[in-house]
Amino acid sequence: MPARAQLALSGTVASNDVFRGDSTSGDRPVATFTIAYDDFRGPYAGLSLTAVATGQGIEPLQSIQYAGYAHRLKSGVSLDIGVSHWDSSHYHSGPYGRDFTEAYVGIVGRRLSSHIFLSPDYEGRGGSVYAEVDGLLLDRGNWSLTGHAGALAAPSETIAPRRNFEADGRLAVTRRFGRNALSLAFAGATPSRDDDRWRRTILVSLTHNF
Repeated sequence: MPARAQLALSGTVASNDVFRGDSTSGDRPVATFTIAYDDFRGPYAGLSLTAVATGQGIEPLQSIQYAGYAHRLKSGVSLDIGVSHWDSSHYHSGPYGRDFTEAYVGIVGRRLSSHIFLSPDYEGRGGSVYAEVDGLLLDRGNWSLTGHAGALAAPSETIAPRRNFEADGRLAVTRRFGRNALSLAFAGATPSRDDDRWRRTILVSLTHNF
């Protein structure tokens, strides 16, 4: 009898945690444990827990919960809808992503996917829209090259309004070793509403799939 659902567990250690161009860990190393449930009929859900290395030791950084439904079309692509919630501790260092909920809708293909995320209240600052495209640019044996591009329409502030449009991108090369994957990525973003500097980060991560 074919399997109807799959439960996946993974653990990742990384030199930094970057969310939409900003470091959420203060450029400090992190460790993330993820559990994901995927039913072939469409429903899926997941939970990730991230800890950060601080001067006081290992401390909780954030938790992400998500659930959704993916419907596969005859063309081979899938329509994807869902909701996610981010909950972060006071160690979170980014301007966004501390505590908010988003609904999303997207199209997922074998090598390319795109999503639009809508939040009614982005950390108490008002509504936001984020659009992203992710692609598998190269896949040769145990090597792969992936790319990401995103654009955020951040909440507008009525007092001293600033730039409310930001763009970010990421390029990553990954080498798989059995159940392990070692990645080197470059992440960059346009200046944020609170900083006029272009943001750029090099990330190294190691993931183990249990």
